Amino acid sequence: MEDGHFESDKFSVRWADGGDVLLLEVHTPYEAKDVWGMTEQLQRFLDDDEPPRLLLIDHAGAPNLMPRDVRKELEKTTDRMPVEFFVVTGLNNLNRMVGRIIARVFRPGQVNFFDTPAEGIEWLRGQAANFKAELEAKGTP
Repeated sequence: MEDGHFESDKFSVRWADGGDVLLLEVHTPYEAKDVWGMTEQLQRFLDDDEPPRLLLIDHAGAPNLMPRDVRKELEKTTDRMPVEFFVVTGLNNLNRMVGRIIARVFRPGQVNFFDTPAEGIEWLRGQAANFKAELEAKGTP
């Protein structure tokens, strides 16, 4: 991680403009063994971030069908992600359908799917505003 940015041949991690949404951009299809490396990098960025932590995963570089072993590894890591809300963009319809099923099981109401990163960032920022308003209403700083 250098200057708030991490780059590998398969993915990159950086903060979106405004510094409130972490972007994971997938550049090429990846294997099950790559999932934990991605998760580790995301955790390095998010560990010191204050809630609500927002993540956008852009699969535009690898939109095709994910192998079963990759999906299984993603299922294992989803509930370990230190984020309150996340969005996935750039998936084909089949992957999006599978992703929705996984999201409903592990993160109901916290995950959404969009065609573009801009749509996803807008949704994430709306969720963050609602999250903060709920905390304020409860008297929690």
